[in-house]
Amino acid sequence: MINMSRGEVALVLGTTTYTLIPSYANLVAAEQSVGPLFAVIDAASDGRLSLQSLVTVLWCCVEPKSATLFQDVFCEACMKAGLAQLTPVFRAVMQQALGGV
Repeated sequence: MINMSRGEVALVLGTTTYTLIPSYANLVAAEQSVGPLFAVIDAASDGRLSLQSLVTVLWCCVEPKSATLFQDVFCEACMKAGLAQLTPVFRAVMQQALGGV
């Protein structure tokens, strides 16, 4: 169940709804994978955001991760959904990171 008052964001991929939580730990994990979040946000605002960065940030915020959830499967599901569906979710995650809950 998504708790928007805690900053959680829903991502629907096919028949699965993922809960994205832009917590400190998850955002630090994203930075370790893609570099500083301010640079990612800057790239997004200039239209230079890579697909890899976008999907990696979303993956880092997925909770709970389970033994049956694999990053490559998640990434493929993201590609099937398309950028038009992923971009608003990425934006919501970044807004939570910038503005807090």
